[in-house]
Amino acid sequence: MSRSPIIAFGLQAQTVALKARTGQLQWRDQVDLAKSALEWVPEETLARDMVLDFLGHCRVTPGAAGQKLQHDLTLWLDEACPPDPGPVPDGIEAERGGVEFDWQKRADLQ
Repeated sequence: MSRSPIIAFGLQAQTVALKARTGQLQWRDQVDLAKSALEWVPEETLARDMVLDFLGHCRVTPGAAGQKLQHDLTLWLDEACPPDPGPVPDGIEAERGGVEFDWQKRADLQ
């Protein structure tokens, strides 16, 4: 599992959503989802709200509840995870001569 509680919760929620959409959702999966939200992201109100919404609808319409959980999870992760810093600027590699390790100078790798 990830060391990031946000990623760990996201993976758990994604698993539960897919189980709901495929008709494989068990009571234990619902409990595990609620537990992971409380343990890993207790301060995230959006995560808590999406879990409560899912748990409120998954018994009646599990497929639709799973699909909505996936949608909400995507929106929440876009907000909760920091943006990708992007590629390393060219100036940094130029300072090192483009070589960081000795093995990068090997002729067979050029």
